[in-house]
Amino acid sequence: MRLKVSLLTVFFCFIFSSLSFANDDPKKITIVLDAGHGGHDFGTKNSLYNEKDYTLEIVKAVKERNQNTNIEIVLTRDSDQFLELIERSALINKVNPTYFISVHLNSAMDKTKNGFEVYHYPKNNEAKILAENFIQNVNFPIENRGVKSANFHILRESKAPGFIYEIGFISNENDAAYLTSEDGKEKIISEILKFIQK
Repeated sequence: MRLKVSLLTVFFCFIFSSLSFANDDPKKITIVLDAGHGGHDFGTKNSLYNEKDYTLEIVKAVKERNQNTNIEIVLTRDSDQFLELIERSALINKVNPTYFISVHLNSAMDKTKNGFEVYHYPKNNEAKILAENFIQNVNFPIENRGVKSANFHILRESKAPGFIYEIGFISNENDAAYLTSEDGKEKIISEILKFIQK
């Protein structure tokens, strides 16, 4: 009888200690950051900047500044490398992150177009909620163009929820001045990081 009681005591102590350990170890999350374009694909550009270099600078800075050990940030590319769209979505599916953000610069023939916007896949409600949450919580001194849906490959073929973040129009004089300023870049990096860590 005493042996049974002792075994039960050990069993319940083990269960309790296991539960306590689990509570002290919050579940880690993984975020994929995708820097648009790369290699021979420059993306959009103006006389001073091109999209492939700018987006890479932003995502690398976000990853480097993340100090939260419960958040792992994975980059689709960390150098000037060309990746096909199918390679990007395949990498995201292999990592199987909590969500992903694909970072881009915008451009238009109409030089008056300005502001930042985000795109989600129309058939993914979780992605829509994520995009809306992002657009409502970031704070930039340029126009907020809101949330839109699109049938882009990376949104459609990636199994995890995610969105494309168009930082601003490099073709617009005011947007370009802000985006390429040190203060502007710092603000963009800090706002993405704040959203990821919230």
